Amino acid sequence: MPIDTLKTAKRLQQLGFDTEQAEGLTEILSESDAELATKNDLDQLETRLGVRIDEVETKLGSRIDGLGGRIDEVETKLGGRIDEVETKLGGRIDEVETKLGSRIDSLADRIEGGDGRIDGLEQTMNERISGLEQTMDTRISGLEQTMNTRFEKMRADLEHLITLRMAWGAGLLALYITLISYVMG
Repeated sequence: MPIDTLKTAKRLQQLGFDTEQAEGLTEILSESDAELATKNDLDQLETRLGVRIDEVETKLGSRIDGLGGRIDEVETKLGGRIDEVETKLGGRIDEVETKLGSRIDSLADRIEGGDGRIDGLEQTMNERISGLEQTMDTRISGLEQTMNTRFEKMRADLEHLITLRMAWGAGLLALYITLISYVMG
């Protein structure tokens, strides 16, 4: 609300200011008042800041949704790759077992009378099969551990990115609030 310069000058004269001082001080106050932001100015600023904050929230939401889609995509790809590796390894193990079974059967047919030799061969074959199974189990475990480590790193990187984006948004919001407080203050 504008200052009533006449009323202000008279009041200053009543307080002991001479006419020139009262008019000069009133003029300074009037000029200062003209430079102050009005309620309408503050309302417009608040509206613009609200729109900008909404835009930032929308952009952040879109980016977070996009990252969620990318995580789903990576999980799907990793799941497919793991299934593929398991299928290949399972096929190879079956193939090795089939070959070994055939060889054992062949040896059994050739050595029908020698139980001792067959027992020795069977034990050797069982040991070799156990060794192959342990090797395959070790490789599969190593592969699973590698995949889990990579996935956890990707997850940690994504969480870090989301945290940074949210902190940035919070900082921007704090800046807007500070600006509004300063302007209104």
